[in-house]
Amino acid sequence: MRTCKSLPIARQAAFTLIELLVVLIILGIAVSMAALSAQPNPVTQVQLEGERLAALLSLCQEEAQLRGRSLAWQADSTGYRFVVDPRRLEALARALNQPNGGASSGATREWQALESWAPDMRYLRPRPWPLQGADTPIQVLAWQDGLPTTRIVFPTQGAAQPFVIRLGIQRTPDQVQWLGTVSGDGVAAVRWQAAS
Repeated sequence: MRTCKSLPIARQAAFTLIELLVVLIILGIAVSMAALSAQPNPVTQVQLEGERLAALLSLCQEEAQLRGRSLAWQADSTGYRFVVDPRRLEALARALNQPNGGASSGATREWQALESWAPDMRYLRPRPWPLQGADTPIQVLAWQDGLPTTRIVFPTQGAAQPFVIRLGIQRTPDQVQWLGTVSGDGVAAVRWQAAS
């Protein structure tokens, strides 16, 4: 007669509850890390915008001299755009026999949006600041020739006045983390310098 001890007991291959829990925890950590890395980093966004702004301002400086039109960078709380000097537009319009600088007779002497006068310069189109509506909005301070300004002018001839634009993130109502500066001395290329 055979006894139970003589029969080999086949152990079924299965996962224990502990092993399943460990796998679920590891999957949860991996998914949360992927979700966090998918969110944009505000510091990186501001630094990328600083690099882009330096390249665009350098291009604007060159375009002003090549095209013979005074151009400017103009900023507000929502973004920035490039504008052209209305006096240069009036002179150009007179040369092209267009009355009133191509504008209506009630036109003011405000700087004109560049995209309306030079659609071929779409790379100097208006751009919004990154982080619009974010908890940590971008902060911008600009100076030209040592004075605070919202417009940096690039003349047609000679050197532009030195300028500095500081970019940062509003951390609290009273605290701004400055991340770097875009600067130009009016002669050399415009450059972005990250804060150390």
